[in-house]
Amino acid sequence: MRQLLKQTEEGDFLWSCSGSIFILKGRLYTRHAVERSYPASIGGRSIAPAFIEEVVRTGTVRKVVVGRIERKIHTSGTVQIVTEDDGNIVVTVNPFSGGKKQ
Repeated sequence: MRQLLKQTEEGDFLWSCSGSIFILKGRLYTRHAVERSYPASIGGRSIAPAFIEEVVRTGTVRKVVVGRIERKIHTSGTVQIVTEDDGNIVVTVNPFSGGKKQ
């Protein structure tokens, strides 16, 4: 069940689905993805939400299927953003080294 938490000054609505999904700039983020965007000093990966959005919009896209669910892996530089539902849900945020990851 979705619960409206609040509306931001930017006009986005923040929702919670069983306490694990949030909306930022009109896109759903799992709690896992939000936590990975936190600064490294508090256990995150220091990948800003604005950069996540940029990678989803402009990065190279590769499709994979996980448990019969299609996911897209958006890659830019050394960052990968994994989405579901045609890019509408950010599942996770992954930094990696070595440029393009196959």
